[in-house]
Formats: sequence, structure tokens, C-alpha cells
Amino acid sequence: MNVADNFSDQAISFGGRNNRYNSVQIDGAVNNDLFGLADSGTPGGQASTTPISLDAIQEFQIVVSPYDVRHGGFTGGGINAITRSGTNRFTGSVFFFGRNQSFVGDGPSGVKMSDFDEAQYGLRFGGPIVKDKLFFFVSGELSRRNEPTQYYIDGSGSALDYGYKAEADRFLSILKNKYGHDAGSYDVFNKNQDSNKLFVRMDYNIDSRNRLTLRHNWVDASKDNFYNSSSLNFSFPDNNYTFNSNTHSTVAQLNSALGRNTYNELVLNYTTIRESRDFSNAFPSIDVLYAPGRRFYAGVDRYSQANGLDQDIIELTDNLTIFKGKHTFTLGTHNEFFKFDNLFIKDVFGYYRFNSLDLFEAGKAWYYEHSFSNTEEAMKTAKFSVSQLGFYAGDNWSILPNLKLTLGLRADVPIFNDDPTYNADVETIYGLRNDKTPSGKVLISPRLGFNWDVTGDRSNQIRGGVGVFTGRTPYVWISNSFANTGIEFTRLTKTDSKNGINFINDPDAQPTSLGAASTNEINLSDSNFKFPQIFRTNIAMDKQLFWGIIGTVEFIYSKNLNECLFQNINLVQSGVDAFDGRPLYKTRITNKYSNVILLKNTSKGYQYSLSFQLQKNFSEGTWINASYTYGQAKDQNSATSSQALSSWQYNHIDGDPNNPKVTWSAFDIRHRISLGISYQLPFSKKYPTQVALFYNARSGRPYSTRYDTDYNGDGSYYNDLIYVPKSADEIILTKGTWEELNAYIEADPALRKARGSIIGRNASREPWYHRMDLRFLQDISLPGLKGNKLQLTLDIMNVLNMLSSDWGKLQYVYYRGGIPLKYNGIDAKTGKPKFDYVYAGQNKTNPYETNDLNSRWQIQFGARYTF
Repeated sequence: MNVADNFSDQAISFGGRNNRYNSVQIDGAVNNDLFGLADSGTPGGQASTTPISLDAIQEFQIVVSPYDVRHGGFTGGGINAITRSGTNRFTGSVFFFGRNQSFVGDGPSGVKMSDFDEAQYGLRFGGPIVKDKLFFFVSGELSRRNEPTQYYIDGSGSALDYGYKAEADRFLSILKNKYGHDAGSYDVFNKNQDSNKLFVRMDYNIDSRNRLTLRHNWVDASKDNFYNSSSLNFSFPDNNYTFNSNTHSTVAQLNSALGRNTYNELVLNYTTIRESRDFSNAFPSIDVLYAPGRRFYAGVDRYSQANGLDQDIIELTDNLTIFKGKHTFTLGTHNEFFKFDNLFIKDVFGYYRFNSLDLFEAGKAWYYEHSFSNTEEAMKTAKFSVSQLGFYAGDNWSILPNLKLTLGLRADVPIFNDDPTYNADVETIYGLRNDKTPSGKVLISPRLGFNWDVTGDRSNQIRGGVGVFTGRTPYVWISNSFANTGIEFTRLTKTDSKNGINFINDPDAQPTSLGAASTNEINLSDSNFKFPQIFRTNIAMDKQLFWGIIGTVEFIYSKNLNECLFQNINLVQSGVDAFDGRPLYKTRITNKYSNVILLKNTSKGYQYSLSFQLQKNFSEGTWINASYTYGQAKDQNSATSSQALSSWQYNHIDGDPNNPKVTWSAFDIRHRISLGISYQLPFSKKYPTQVALFYNARSGRPYSTRYDTDYNGDGSYYNDLIYVPKSADEIILTKGTWEELNAYIEADPALRKARGSIIGRNASREPWYHRMDLRFLQDISLPGLKGNKLQLTLDIMNVLNMLSSDWGKLQYVYYRGGIPLKYNGIDAKTGKPKFDYVYAGQNKTNPYETNDLNSRWQIQFGARYTF
């Protein structure tokens, strides 16, 4: 399992798979962000909130290769949160956790933390309404977080001072004095993140054979988002937007004993998710290149100018279990019914790129995009509904007293109740229909698992199996076909190498035609496209070792059967680059369309992991758990974006962008080490003190090294991997020196190895990341109040940074792409390519950014009263 560490700390990847391929449940009921926009895979994930208060959860179940056919809907991993319930005794607690800038270290930057505070308040209470019959449980939580932006401009020259103050002043002056727009200041400003949660559960023992559970979960959250700032790019406050999310989920579960040997579980779930984005002042999105590789961003974020999503989800699951001798048979059905209403019109206010501050002041852009509705509905949404049906049968067979087999067969089928609007022009030009969906494709998942208790006393167990697992395609990828048909919208795209596009600052008066500009982007799905499927097998051994230590070794291997691949079928190869041999794409099938992105399947790619674990429970409150995992994951396209175009154009390539090589996946984490120790100090049984330490280390995530230009002419400025020169005489540097570039190459083992060739996708690695957290917990029994106690906690996060400012440092590469070179064309005399070295004069030999807050030690105080 891998947790992402920048942009979102909620993205969880299992077994080297895309984080969108997980299944998340609460008490066995679906709780996914089925549209697939949230890194966490849960409602409210884009607002960085959890889908339920942790205080309402009793335990977690995590599965990666379960051979029970009731588990479905994922090719990554499955997470199920089991909630607390009321009992015959009234119990509850009230808690508070908090921290602020006074308890945050200076970190690697050596700069004191600006105003920062985080507070979490909550309570839970449960008990009987009617003894032995009817019970209730309620949990509520409020959290508030306020943190500063990482980069600012103050002229101090500190590690967090972005610099370029004169350029920033000029940029703001142009915006305000010429275009009448106030983008805000470049000082530190704070971002807010709020969350409110309420969970209510009722359990009713109808009679000796039937138990009914009703629960409702409400989550309301908002978060200020500010993604573009890095050591190379600076975003001004007006580029910020607030993401709002509101989720209501109601579940009814009826468990019934139908006879001596028959048991039934029925689950009904209705969930509504409402999400939107707010911004302060409508204005076109501005991107200004003011120095090689450096950009200013202002105006409304281009993807948030018209963005909202409504999801309605109904689930019906029924599992019938029959016990018959050595067999436990399961017959079941799992059905989900979705309705999506997605508003997404990027660049509705216009998006402009400028090649310099002078050109920005002159109002002359080199690139322009603008989308607008062709219907009577200006804010046209993409609406469609889906029924995803699942049927399965399984047998848990005790073939011997110490050997159990799990056999099963599962069938899943998505049924789309709507089709994208047919565009005859697309079929005429490309021979493909754009109104196809993967409706009616039956996906079969056979499975066979075993558990062998070798010695019959559970001290030596061997387990494993083989099977096929079927997941969901994030529905946002399907939604692209409904939104980009070429009928409902015009998506104007214009590039002018002579910087001749006039800037219009009125967001409501953007040009709707620009000469020979492309007028649309088309997204479509292959007629044979199927939802993701993998073949997965595992073998594991659990053995009781000396001193009661339990050791586990496990190997898991997954092979892609139906993986997602994005192609731009409007491209035509126009030749081969004379310098490094990569194919060039200077022409298109038609210039009417900017990009035509096809979603199809590929079977290429695999993932595997080998893990070792040691664990032992000594006594109450004292335990140790240590593990190490080695893994590999390879694919053609890691598909880390929500837009079809983005998933294609951000996939780094060294050759054909429509048939990328199988290389390291963005989800490949080679090494991971975990250690957890909890020790209860033997001072007092009445006032126990517990100390816990958690250490995690992982090898660096993979990243690519690319040009800051469209080198191969395929229309993407983000995907061309660099040719690594062997010597200074192969290229011409128009900015920077060969010594600077050579030092950059020598500092990266992958670049050194690739000299004289185009480097591979994700060939390089970020630095290792080490983190240690420490918790002190003191229980205080309250005199005269039996069962009541006060619990005080002190959490020290990133203890390593407290020991040394250079330890516990989280470094990452911005959007997984190092950009040392900007291509400037071919030198007429020598025929050699010309480049700017982006880091000229900076004595910089790597593209690493430092996550400022997560690289500092932090202290959090907590108090809980339990009764």
C-alpha cells in the first residue's frame, strides 16, 4: 500500500495500481467517489476530508486479493470501515485535538512558520433505547484548518521567498492598470479547510431471527485550493478556488436467519453527493512565461470557471448463505444505480499563454483556448445514468479439517442508460462512432483460493489463490465522451508562433472564432472497450516463530487484462527527427479538431510485490509490528488525470504517443519499510502511560525528465522526454553553460545512464522519504466515577526533523516532471538543436521541491473524556 505525499495525502495505491481503482465501503455498503475525481476515492476527498469521523469507526478491513466472490468493484484494493454501535450500556466520549504555529519547527527552510492552526472537536454517544431490543449510536465532529501558502515574495531571499519581485510587481501593475483586474498580493496568505460530520446509527433486534440496522452519514466540507505554485511557477491569490462538498448517505441493512442452515443479508443504500467550486472574481486564466521555465498564473483557474458535479447513487445488495456439511454456499447480487450531472466547461472565461511580460503588456498571446455552449443552456451539463449489475456464486469448502478451498464465479455488467450525442462527422473522418459506451459488456471473474493449516494448530499456515478481479472505470473518463462530442460545445484552440492573438480581458466577451483555429476536441470510447480487469495470484505463509512472534511472507502478482489507454487519433506522423530519431507529428488528419482522444484497452503491464512482516503482542497496550515490501509496477499509461486529453498529453513518451512503451508506473514504489512499537509503561495500573512510535520509509517515487516545449509537434507541451547529450558539442546552449547542464545530468543516475539516448518515462527517482511519529498517551481514572477516564495525548509528528533540520524532509518533483531544458529550434548553420538551461545561474542540480509543512516537526495536543 502506498499513500501519496504531495498535492493530496489521501491518495492510496494498493499493489502498484491506480488509486482510482480501489473500492471503499462503510459497513459493507458502497462509499466511493464513483466519478473518480477525488484522490482518496471517497466523497469529499477533493476537500481533503474523510468520508466518516474516525471516532465512529470500530475497525478497518483491507483486502487486496480476496477470493470470496462477494468482494468486487476493484482491481486495486478494498477498504471497509466497520462502525460502532450502541449496546446495553450507555457509553461515549468527547475529544479535542489541536496544534498551531507555536508548535511547528523551522524545518529545512530555516524560516519560522507563518500563522497556522488546526483544531478538531468531536463526541460520540451510544446506548440502549429499549434494553436488548433497540440501540442507538451518534457521532459528531468539527474540524478547522488554516495554513499558509508555501511560497511568497518578500525580497528576503529566504528558502520560501520565490524571488523575482520586480517581475511580479510589473505583472500585477499590468493586470491592474491596463486590464483593470486585481489579482491580489504576493504576500503570505492563508488557505482554509473546514469539515463537519454527523453519523447516526440505530440497531433493532426485531426478533430472534431478524436484525435491522439503519444509519445515516452526513459530511459537509470545503477547502481552498492553490496548486500551481512551485519554485518555478507562482500563482497569485485570484487563481485560488474553494471546493465545496456535501454528502448524505442512508443505509438500511436487514440480517435474517431464514432457517437452521440459511442466512440472508440485504443492504439498501441511497447516497447523494453535491460538489461545486467557488471563485472570487471572474477573469480569464493567464499564464505568462517571464523567464526560461518560469511562469506567473493569475485569473480564475482554467478548470474551475464552470465546474460542479451532482451524483445520486442507489445500491441493492443481497447475499444468501447456505451451510451444508463441509460446504458454505453463497449466492448473491450486488447492484449499483448511478445518476451523474456534471458541469465542466474549461476556459469558459478564456485561457491565454504569453511568451513574455512585454507581450502580456502588449496584449499579444501565442496560445488561446475558450469553450462555450452551442445550446440554449449556457452552463450546459453532461447528464447520464448507469446501472452496474453483479451476480455471483461461491463455495467455501472444508475439503479436509486443515484445508479449505474458496471457489467462486462472478459476473459484472455495466448498462448505460444514455449515449453521447452522435456526431456523423467523426464517423466520416475517423471511421469510429463517438456514441459508443461499454454498455452490456459482461465481465467474468473466476476465483480459486485456499488456506492450508499445515500442522493443524494454526501455527503454520499457507494461503493463496488465483483469480480475476473486475473494477470500475472512473466514470469521469466515460463522462468525457458525453461532454466532448463536438455538438454541444465549441472548444476553440489557437496557436500563433508569431504571438498575434489579441488578449480580451472581459470574461463574458471572449472571441468565438479565430480564423483557422481548431473548433473542437472530441472524446470517444472504443466500441470494444471494457472496464478494468486484472489477473491476480498470491501465495503467503504465516508462521509462529520463537518467543511468540508471528512471521508472514507474501508474494502478489497482477497482470493487466483490460487496462485503460488513451490515444490521440487525429495525429499523423510527418517524419523522424534528424537529431535523436523520435517520430514527428506536424500534421493532423483534420485541423477542424484540435485533439481526438480515444479511450481503449491494453493488456500490457503488470505489478508484483514481495513482503515480509513480523508482529507480536506482548500484553495489553504493548506490541511491535515490522514489515518490508519490495514491489514493481509497469504500465503504458498511469492515467493520473480526470480529463481524457490530460491523461494522454501528460503521459511522457520517447516515441509514438499513441503506443507508449511499457515502463515504470507512476504508482511504482520499490521499497517500503514500516515499524510500529507500542509500550505501556509499568508505572501505575490505575494511571497507565503508553508510548507509541511509528516509523515509515519509502524509496523515491518515479518521475520523468522532459522538455518545456512541444518538441515532436504532437500538440502537447508536457510529454516529450529529453535527449540526454553525451557531450557539449552535440547541442547549443542559448542560456546557461554546459558545466551547469552536465552537473545536473551527473547528479541523476538515470540521466547519466541515458547519455546519447532519449531517457525513459519515470526513469528517475525522488529521494527516499523517512518519517517517524511519536505518541505519548496518559490515562487518568476519575475518582468516584467508575468507567470514566480522562485521556491526554501528545503527538510529535516528524520527530526526525526535530533531531536534525535535514532529516524528515519530504522532497518531490512537481507534477512528476523535471524540466531542465527549453527547446529553441534548430541552428541554421550547424543543424544542432538549441536549448535554454532552465536553471542557469542557480547552482541547482535537481528538480526537487520541498513540502514545507510536512518537512517540519509538529506537536499536537489532545484530550478525551470517556464514559
